[in-house]
Amino acid sequence: MGEGPCLDAIREHDVFQTDNLANDARWPDFARRAAEETGVASVLAFRLFIEADRMGAFNLFSRDTAAFDAEDRAVGSIFAAHAARTPILHSVVQSPGTQRVASVGQRRPPAR
Repeated sequence: MGEGPCLDAIREHDVFQTDNLANDARWPDFARRAAEETGVASVLAFRLFIEADRMGAFNLFSRDTAAFDAEDRAVGSIFAAHAARTPILHSVVQSPGTQRVASVGQRRPPAR
């Protein structure tokens, strides 16, 4: 699909939030599939910096509209910063048996 708040968080090095995915024009294909397949309405996506050449995302989902507020963003940012530094995350990313699961939402950073 190539789009969605998770991928934008990785690409743009920022936090992405939507309060009503069905009405968000930034990710039309993702929004349609997420709504149809899961009923997700709100998304809060944080970039994880795992290693110099690996990134990922920490995502919160809700079926309620406007489910996340400023406090959720603050706490989520702290959690994402700590989660990116955990040895467990690093071992999951490097483990061949979980590579497919771990690689969902991961992208190499853009060349500078």
